[in-house]
Amino acid sequence: KSGPLEQFKRDYESSGGAKDAVGVVNIGTNPNLRAPVGSRLNATPVWGTVSIMTGDTSWAGGPDVSSWNFIGFVPAATVTVDGKVLVDKGELRAPAA
Repeated sequence: KSGPLEQFKRDYESSGGAKDAVGVVNIGTNPNLRAPVGSRLNATPVWGTVSIMTGDTSWAGGPDVSSWNFIGFVPAATVTVDGKVLVDKGELRAPAA
């Protein structure tokens, strides 16, 4: 097999260092950047977009060094912190006071 998933696996397996470390979990908070309804737009600053980065964090002064760096997007994510919903199915919610 030589499709995109197989290439992804080969790249991951051949990399070294802290390739499986989660370095960044990002929630887009820019209210002026919203994905159009039905869109598959993925960009870290987009309102309510949840992204997770693994691998090297040295670019941001982090301790994880790796030849691997990957960012993935979680569409329509729900994120709960300390029992409070911050993102509900991809919609950022204002925290209750």
